[in-house]
Amino acid sequence: MSNFNISKRDENPTRYDNNAIINLVIERMFKTSVKNVLKNPNSIYLPNKIAKPDKDRIWNSPEYGEIPYSSSNLCISGCAVYVFHQGLRLQRGLSDISIKELAEKIGSKGYYEPGKGTYHNLFDHFGLRRASSVEEIIENIASKENPVITVLVRNDDCHWNNSKSGKHFINIMGSSGNDFFIDDPNEGQRLVIAATDLLPAIDIAWIW
Repeated sequence: MSNFNISKRDENPTRYDNNAIINLVIERMFKTSVKNVLKNPNSIYLPNKIAKPDKDRIWNSPEYGEIPYSSSNLCISGCAVYVFHQGLRLQRGLSDISIKELAEKIGSKGYYEPGKGTYHNLFDHFGLRRASSVEEIIENIASKENPVITVLVRNDDCHWNNSKSGKHFINIMGSSGNDFFIDDPNEGQRLVIAATDLLPAIDIAWIW
């Protein structure tokens, strides 16, 4: 797997505690930003910008679902791997990375735990920045030729998938008017989701 490396999940206690404080502040700032935007939903106007169709996108299908991922497989637990793979290809130019190699690498570094899923700091350790406001998402879409923003959503607040519990990783790939375009590893590519549906479901947004 050329030009790709990532540190182990484990952090020393000081780093863990400091990151927990920082991430909590960012999370609160982001959720406050969402609340402020939703106070006047008619004012939401997103950039008319969408990434080019991703013909090499890999998603949760029988062809890839049975690939091992630590003690699980990509069918059951692979949403973070799929969206990470897409970000690496489109934003970091690492088009030669296979989904199997990536799952093995992430799993071997301890980022997956049964019953908990993939740890969020996978994206932090790779150097992605957590958005502290909705405006950062909008600005990133407007400024990138092929925008990719990975978001962690709460399934019980999603209106576009069939999961009723837990959390799920998806990629925002653009926007237009009052809608976001997303790639969902389980549901499909270029789904059109109203901003008023997506934003309240987001826990964390990482900027590639």
